[in-house]
Amino acid sequence: MNPRRCGKMGIMDPNTAKDFAADLLSQISYATALTNPATSRALASLPSDVDLVVEDERAGEAMYANAAVRTVPVSVSLAAPIVKAIAKRRDQGVKENYERVSQIAGRKRLQHVSRIIASGGTYLTWDAFEVTWPREGRLDCFPLDIHLSEAATVVALNPYQIQACGYAELIRACGDVIGNGNGEWLVDQYLRMILTLSGVKGRGGDRLRGEELLSGEFLRLAQSREPVPEVWEPLPGRSRMLAITVLAAWLRMARLGVDLLNFDRLEAWDKYFDGTLYSANQREIGEIWSQRDPRGTYERSDFWYGTSKAPWHVESSGSPVVVVGIAGEILKFAIAAVQPIGYVPDNFDIHEGARERSFDFSDRILVQLRNHYREISGCSVGSVISVVPRN
Repeated sequence: MNPRRCGKMGIMDPNTAKDFAADLLSQISYATALTNPATSRALASLPSDVDLVVEDERAGEAMYANAAVRTVPVSVSLAAPIVKAIAKRRDQGVKENYERVSQIAGRKRLQHVSRIIASGGTYLTWDAFEVTWPREGRLDCFPLDIHLSEAATVVALNPYQIQACGYAELIRACGDVIGNGNGEWLVDQYLRMILTLSGVKGRGGDRLRGEELLSGEFLRLAQSREPVPEVWEPLPGRSRMLAITVLAAWLRMARLGVDLLNFDRLEAWDKYFDGTLYSANQREIGEIWSQRDPRGTYERSDFWYGTSKAPWHVESSGSPVVVVGIAGEILKFAIAAVQPIGYVPDNFDIHEGARERSFDFSDRILVQLRNHYREISGCSVGSVISVVPRN
């Protein structure tokens, strides 16, 4: 437990709450910067990866618009049937072309990998078992740290993987505030949850356990104040890389409108990005925008509570990725943990007993933290915080 918290229930000492919250804001700002599409594109090392992400966004917008047009009733206009027919043809054109677009980007990525190896570098991916993973202390290096270094060992993360690392960094930062106060342990559990949902044999794939985690078990685990087990062994570097790759594939699938509220789609991540190659399934992309709302199988974040339409029918950022929604909910827990800074004046002495205090309900740190929460939960990708997946 962090030394700046006190008591059996982990209550923050008001004398240090401001500094603690400022540290949290700094880490959360870094994490959310990584999840920002513009930042992730800027940090990517391969232009063809960036080009594909931009093309994914265009395709997603087109499929969303086409789906919206096709829902317009004929009674609105005599021209509605013609416009709907045009939208349908355009939608088919986008989908039929997309697997080829994805495969071209995959071949360009293979060429990049070949150049890395030819120049004497070492290319790391989750299935490169013959290469020793770099270490720092007792932990294998995190993929993003390798990507940002100038060493000969290269992971060449694409923008989606960088965004995935951002959500992991967010969980790590929040884990220092909530639960048992061990952010490294919580991000390890987060990556294990992703592996559980990946369906990869020998890597923890388990639908029953995955359903428990998605339906609230991980959120309860994050808030538990049970000490970290002494025998806890962090995930090795390749497993971390696999989890980041799986989440990256889900983020791409979400941008393309794939319905990720069922296990079959979650387990098909490698069909869209396996760490090196890209692809796409024309029967699956865009499906979330044309489906009816699967009521009763999921819970929305506070941002979307009470809305009459499903979030992905309101705005076009993509399908919900439940582990992203969970990350947003974890951030909400962290904000609640540092909430007392909005009620505690500077230089407050916890030992002075009752005294008249000033109140700062609009503390600048809290305002910024809440804004970061809105950025995550306010888009359809982070809108769902728990779900019972359809098989």
